[in-house]
Amino acid sequence: MTIQDILDNKEREIQIVLQVINHPAGFDLDLFGHMLNIGSTNSNWEVTWEELLDDQIVETYKEFFSVEEAARFFVEKRHDLQLGIDFEEALMKEQREKQNV
Repeated sequence: MTIQDILDNKEREIQIVLQVINHPAGFDLDLFGHMLNIGSTNSNWEVTWEELLDDQIVETYKEFFSVEEAARFFVEKRHDLQLGIDFEEALMKEQREKQNV
């Protein structure tokens, strides 16, 4: 899988996130603990993530009234930050290919 493959499957990924967080059990979703999270707070949805600002890690968040908007933002933020094992594997594959050229 390449990074482009990951990016090309964004809509499918959004639907998967929606299925998980809309489950009646009340699941939240995160990547690597505190690096990127999505969950409900009261009647809103919140996405939190960590950013490096002035050499310090700062937790940032954004609230949404719509679960669909929150899921889309979560996936887009994951792609922007290139978080996830799929991104790690794709980046390692690209590095190996560059070394073999």
